[in-house]
Amino acid sequence: MTVFWFLLILLGLWLVAEIGMRLVVELPLRTDFYSSIQRDQVRARQEKFGVQAAHGLGWAHLGWIADPNGERYHILQQQAGGQWQEIGQAEFGSFLLDGAGGQYQVWAEALQGGERRLVGQAVLPESKGAAQVYRPSITGEWMPVFKPDQTGRYLNDHTIFQDQAGNWRLVGITS
Repeated sequence: MTVFWFLLILLGLWLVAEIGMRLVVELPLRTDFYSSIQRDQVRARQEKFGVQAAHGLGWAHLGWIADPNGERYHILQQQAGGQWQEIGQAEFGSFLLDGAGGQYQVWAEALQGGERRLVGQAVLPESKGAAQVYRPSITGEWMPVFKPDQTGRYLNDHTIFQDQAGNWRLVGITS
């Protein structure tokens, strides 16, 4: 019977702690999917920052602040005759291009209907040449390069890259 009461008290303490955390920590939070800005601030941030672009040999990326729960985005490219043609759609604020230069626009369309509105536009230079492709290969015996020792059992969502100094880096999250 003592174990029953102990478990009941432990469950009660956990329940009080859970309710307390939700009231003290979560209730005052006014953010959701971004965790840093409120949903009603998205449009002002879109107007402030517009569409940002990054590019390299054979690739280009358009990025903008998005409201994935309230809007879908249409990406347009200006054609040779000056008309705009839709080349894709995005749910989030990201669109990867296959190295094409030119002028691009991102239009937001509310999921609840309504007029499309321009989020911003970007001009990308023509990409001359092809990107050098590196194909990784294992040249020696297979061996673990990283095993988390504090948390998790494996590395997930990882990438390997070479920094400016020539060092190879592995970044990711653990299970």
